[in-house]
Amino acid sequence: MIDQPAPVRYATFIYWALQVASSGAYGDISAIAPSEKVFEVLALLLFRVYFAFVAAEAANIVSAGYGAYADNLEKKKVYEQWMRDMKLSKSIVQRVRKFNDYIWNEYHGLNTDEILNELPSTTKHDIHMFLLKE
Repeated sequence: MIDQPAPVRYATFIYWALQVASSGAYGDISAIAPSEKVFEVLALLLFRVYFAFVAAEAANIVSAGYGAYADNLEKKKVYEQWMRDMKLSKSIVQRVRKFNDYIWNEYHGLNTDEILNELPSTTKHDIHMFLLKE
């Protein structure tokens, strides 16, 4: 290896580093020809980029779901404090809690009124007509 030119040594080092980082690097299957090493380096880099993308998307999905859940918990705290301040009866408090739980279970924090308010009036009309048919 020492008798090879510097670019070949660096390319071999990059290949070796990616091989070690991407597997157990036991050497049972390894590239021998320079073209095989180039192909493997490109494949390993492509896999790394793909894996990073998948991991980022999974993190986005989890964080988005947790964000809505955290907002719901904060909303519950505000409601609980407000109901204590108003000294509401236990039956009313239970109804408010049940309603909030229903909204969370049904819509997972999605406010359908906000969605409808953002739509153009013609689209709102079409939605209302569609819902009235059912």
